[in-house]
Amino acid sequence: SSDLVGQLAYYSNMGQITADDRVEPNIMTAVIGVHGSGRDAGTYLCALTATVADASSNHIFTKDQRRSLLSSDVLVIAPWFIAPSDKIPPTSSIPYIQWDDLHPIAHTFRYGAESIPNVNNMTISSFGAIDALVERLCDRKRFPNLRRIVVIGHSAGGQFVHRWALSSNSWLLDRKSTRLNSSHRT
Repeated sequence: SSDLVGQLAYYSNMGQITADDRVEPNIMTAVIGVHGSGRDAGTYLCALTATVADASSNHIFTKDQRRSLLSSDVLVIAPWFIAPSDKIPPTSSIPYIQWDDLHPIAHTFRYGAESIPNVNNMTISSFGAIDALVERLCDRKRFPNLRRIVVIGHSAGGQFVHRWALSSNSWLLDRKSTRLNSSHRT
């Protein structure tokens, strides 16, 4: 479609999640891990997948369902905010969205910057890209049993997650039920 900016690159423990005909009835939890300034999304996928496997082998129980967490119930996604200097993986369909990593400041994705314009001069903010990803996960036709989405990040990824949660105007962030906490010493 000509109204698409491109596709967000990501790694997943379950392969491609954006296929229109894919239905995942077993997924109950989705964990989205946002990389830091090193843009090493693959490393984040491996670490989060290992954490989920460890939690399920240690019989950690979910709070609301009182049943064991199973690795097969958890979708892990590590979005990759590609910069032009990255070795971009080949794609057979829509080009990957990229963000300038140097201008106007370093690591612009963490501030919600607009992507580099595509051939139609269209852009999307990094916050808008995550909104679209999470909204896709909220599609009950594709993920009928999804009960929770956890979005986490480390370093620049942590900054990204906090800024996104505060500034997103997506319907998925119900302001009445969303709480953000921070702690500091004085």
